[in-house]
Amino acid sequence: MDYRSVGYAALAAALLTVTPCYSAKNRTVGILYSTWHGALGANKMNTPGYGKLGNHTVEWVISNQSPGGPTIDDLSAFYHSTPKLGFYCIYRRRNGEGPPNGGECPICPIAGGHIPACCRDCPNIPETLRAHASMLVSAGIDYIATDATNLFTWPSNESDIIQLRPTEVLFEEWYNLRQQGVKTPRVVVWNCVPTNATLWIEYLSRIYNNASYADLIQKNPKTGKYVFAVVNNSQRSPDPKIVQQIQSNNGRNNIDVIYIWADNPATSNLEGQWNFFAPCGGSRYTTSVVQRLECNQQLTPTSIMGSSIAVSPSYQVGAGTSMPFGSPGKLSGFTLKLGFATALNTMPDNIFLSSFNELLAGPTAGMPLPDGHPPGFVLTAGMEYAGPPTTFWVDTYGAYRSRDLEPTLEYGSVYLDIVASCLRVYERNSLLGINGCTMDNETCCDLEGSRIYQPLWSLATWKGKEDYLLTSASEEKLVLTVPGSKWYEVCVALARSQDDFCYDSRVGATSNGLRGPFLVRTVAEAGYTALYRCTDNNNGVHFFATSSDCDTLGKAESILGYVANTRSTDMARSLRRCAVYDTRVNESLGYMPPSIEQLRLQNISQEKPANLSYHYYHTLDSVCNNSQLIEGTDILGYVF
Repeated sequence: MDYRSVGYAALAAALLTVTPCYSAKNRTVGILYSTWHGALGANKMNTPGYGKLGNHTVEWVISNQSPGGPTIDDLSAFYHSTPKLGFYCIYRRRNGEGPPNGGECPICPIAGGHIPACCRDCPNIPETLRAHASMLVSAGIDYIATDATNLFTWPSNESDIIQLRPTEVLFEEWYNLRQQGVKTPRVVVWNCVPTNATLWIEYLSRIYNNASYADLIQKNPKTGKYVFAVVNNSQRSPDPKIVQQIQSNNGRNNIDVIYIWADNPATSNLEGQWNFFAPCGGSRYTTSVVQRLECNQQLTPTSIMGSSIAVSPSYQVGAGTSMPFGSPGKLSGFTLKLGFATALNTMPDNIFLSSFNELLAGPTAGMPLPDGHPPGFVLTAGMEYAGPPTTFWVDTYGAYRSRDLEPTLEYGSVYLDIVASCLRVYERNSLLGINGCTMDNETCCDLEGSRIYQPLWSLATWKGKEDYLLTSASEEKLVLTVPGSKWYEVCVALARSQDDFCYDSRVGATSNGLRGPFLVRTVAEAGYTALYRCTDNNNGVHFFATSSDCDTLGKAESILGYVANTRSTDMARSLRRCAVYDTRVNESLGYMPPSIEQLRLQNISQEKPANLSYHYYHTLDSVCNNSQLIEGTDILGYVF
């Protein structure tokens, strides 16, 4: 029977008459969930008078920057986007903690970063957690994994206020909802347990060993035991003795431990470690994905819960989230669909999504960049006026270079809607024992419909007349740059974008780095302008323009793609056109020709090529800066 040719009702009836090869109940879908917003900013964002910019976000600053305008230093807290629910947190004091009305408790954090014994209770906690439960259940999520991966000591006010107590509140509220017949996801605690860690004991005693929560904690379908996740990376490897104590749980022997981290070596996955996000490209990581057919991220083939794969709407390799091609970005859902394409082709026992609501991340200075490069080697994309471009962001950068799926004011529910579509396909595949994404009515399966970005390669001549060329045709790039030709490809500085572009660590933040490749949109829509490739009327060199008459400087050859009219962390980098004298020719002639404007006014003909020795190039996130500059344009648009 071709299941695609029948209606859902008929399909359901048919399934009741057969024994499926697989059981959807034996497969799980989890998602990383953050609980620590209270002490890290949500209360501040909701309190008038905090910070110059009140409750604005990193995305807002990036989108509204200008010379002398707002900067990231003006923010109250480093929220990167605005949740559709508004800024929320789920910390609530335990009974008997602090003054009765909480009025003497400070809004956390307070000056100096000290976290006191009590923080003011967060507002609207029941409404927030009811809404989250509804979103997650509707999307098909089985359980959340609470992000308790940074702190591990007890007693500690910090551990309590940003990790332990919000997790307790989550259990209290979802337990109450379940008592009312409202569905919620189950929960896994994900904690780091290096040598001398003690916080894990509190999670077990307060939550895992609380009989009321027996059905709220996620169980391993293969063993029936509770699941507890631990961090496993080179900085904080788990203490084997503590892992054994967790599994034993004081002789109860009712907990299975899974190991989770990101960017894992293939050997770690073979040994049973899960990813919470994984780059595309398998063992050859890449952050340039717009031409891929699927992500091909690493699969964990076996673990105590079976096989597992991570899927995320974006990811980073190392600490490069905000760097050009340090992250693929969300690409309007394309990156997410790529990851699901691999998940649905492999159909693992477990899918782990990252993440629901991280939302907060501060800028980082001094951390090594990917591939061991020093800070400042590459500049943050789009940080032209909003702050030091050598400051970068590790996990989250704005609304569109983050891993968050929770609906926000910036992008609505588009990413969670894609997740829901893909998990419907995952469930059907499980019931039917099939692979792939072949449901025509599911947006998850329409990968090509989301392929709306394309590379523009940057080519330059290394001998003869100087010329710079942008091309969207990989075939043209290959033909022009054959060995021995005068053209070469301008590379990117980070090796992780090597699927589409060449890599040269010497580029960095040099002028060549600012003239490198970028992405444009492939479709014309509101808010975007066509970018034309042109040839100069006088000397035939290449340039680009956003008008079909090429600003009257030449004639259009083709439309390269579409650039955004406004900046966002999706299309973050400004694009300018620079016109400069051709020093190769002019130095040999011993003079400098007049400016392009003078040439136009004098209507100098092509019979005097020596007088026309100039060329054009583009620059990204930078004004034209060249000792031989003739003219530089204002920003023509914004690109990835």
